[in-house]
This record gives sequence, C-alpha cells and structure tokens, in this order.
Amino acid sequence: MNKVDQRIPAIINELIVNRGFASNSEIACVYSERYGTGITKEEIRTAVHLMEKDSGLGLFAPIYYDAEKDGYLYSEPGYSIVQESLTEKDLEDVALAVKLLDQFKYRDLFRSFSGIIQKMLDVMRIRETNTTGRPYDFIDFEKVGASRGSRFILPLIRAIDTKKVIELTYQPFYEEKSHSTIVHPYLLKEYRYRWYLIGLNDLSGEIRTYGLDRVREITITDKPYMERTFSAEEYFRHTIGVIAPQGVPPVIKIKADKPQALYFITQPWHESQNIEKEDDVSVTFSYRVHPTYEFKALILSYGQDVEVLEPLSLREEIAGLLQKAASKYQR
Repeated sequence: MNKVDQRIPAIINELIVNRGFASNSEIACVYSERYGTGITKEEIRTAVHLMEKDSGLGLFAPIYYDAEKDGYLYSEPGYSIVQESLTEKDLEDVALAVKLLDQFKYRDLFRSFSGIIQKMLDVMRIRETNTTGRPYDFIDFEKVGASRGSRFILPLIRAIDTKKVIELTYQPFYEEKSHSTIVHPYLLKEYRYRWYLIGLNDLSGEIRTYGLDRVREITITDKPYMERTFSAEEYFRHTIGVIAPQGVPPVIKIKADKPQALYFITQPWHESQNIEKEDDVSVTFSYRVHPTYEFKALILSYGQDVEVLEPLSLREEIAGLLQKAASKYQR
C-alpha cells in the first residue's frame, strides 16, 4: 500500500458527509487550518485512490469525482468511512475518565475546564438514568462549534512551558492583510468559547492580547525569553473578558429590575459584585471593574432591565449608545 496521510481521507469524508461534496481547494484549506501545513492535489488524489481501491485502509469507499461540482462525492447516499459507534466498554472507559477529571476540576490546572468537565459529568449521569437504550430526545445541550485557531493551543502551551519567544503571523479584524510580530507568550485564556494568547509584544514592550482565531502561523525564534513579571490572577482581577486595563478600576453601580436581578444574584457578573440596595421593584449592584467593551456589551444586552447609576461618564455613554440603537428603528 502506498503511504498516505490518513488525516486526508478523514477530512474528505467529513466534507462529503457534511456538505455533499469535497473540492480540492476545500480539502487543502481545512488541512492547512488544522495542521498548519499545505497538501498538494497529488496527495489528495492519492488519498482518494486509496479510499476507493486499497485494502490496506479497509474502506473501498464508493467515491468518485464530479467534474461539474469540481469535487468528490459518494455514490451511496448516507455512506461514511466512520461507521463504528462507541461500544459499551468505550462508554464505561469515558465515564471513568470523566469521574477522575471531576476530582481535579477545581485545581488550578483544570479550573478553566471545570465547565467542560461538568457538562461531561451531566452527560454521563443522564446516560446512567436511561434504561430504554434509546437517546433521550427531551434534553438539548448548548451546541458550540469548534473554535478556529484551536490547532495553535498545543504549540503555544509548549512555547510557554519551554519559555520560547515566538513570531506570530496575525490578522486583526477589519484588516485585509496579516502581519508578523514577535511575542513572549505568557498565558492562554478562554472567554466565551474562544481562546486568546496574552504575551509581551517585543516591539512595544507592552502586554497584548491575541485571539487565536486570528493567528495564521506560529514560528519559534531563538530570541532571549523575557520572564513574566505579573500575576495572571491579579492582571484579570478587575476586568470582564480578555482586555485588562491596568490601574485602579472605578466603582460601577447598576440598578436591575427585580425579576432580572434574581438571575444576577444566582450567577454574578464578577467576583466583586455586591448588593448595595434592594426594594420591592429593583436591586442595586456595585462592581469594581474597568468599563471594557465586554462589560458595556453585557450591560447593553439586558436593555431596559438595567440602568447604570454611576459613574456619570459611563451612564451617559450607555444612554448615548441606547439612543443611537433606538434611532435606527425610527427611520
């Protein structure tokens, strides 16, 4: 059997199953996104040939090339090279792994993954209560797509752990071209299902935040590594999100209507949240945080149910944004 990168058939199969066909350009694009390197049309053709003809892969897939669609298709509807499901033993092994993770989810290393671990625990507990053998159709978990750029997580962990300076090819939002910058990587942080790198920008000498979904390439350099001089916990103590202005944050007070306030009490916005005043119709909360974009977006997301009381500058800014939003519906 000719040697073939078995990740290529997996990508071809995924595209055909999910989209109906797989073009050469799509296959190459997905491969590059996931593994950080390119593949040729010849490699794709070899993979397709082996999927169809080679007993070494054990597939004999009903795959063919459609010139009109300029892509590969399966002649058998519903076919997939991934046919096997998890066995009962596989599920038992997963359940054991999840239970082991549960013991560690509040330790520093696993704290940021506690939500994921909890969801896996919930799934396994639901499975244990199911005696019918059929999937429950009355439980619907939140569905989140894979974060673009997640392929850089492991290389960045290695770079941080071994204290390597990296050259980052980065394309900010609203810019057509990417650019390269030298970064001393310090910290990986997840926020709302997206991953971010926090590190020292070598040119500016300032701590910067980079979204992994906007990273295009990472290269290890031989530049001397500058050690981290800040505590991650302290750095993000007074912020919501991934942008962390430094300095003393203001005290922000908001008033929430009573029904909505009950949600804030059970799921606080920030660890500094404190109840300042409460009556029959509303609750006033205080926060010691910087009024970042994420915090303002959080306030705006509750519309008429919340009101900023202090500081006056933030109150006026939020009022102006709400007025602009309302004006769009008056045209």
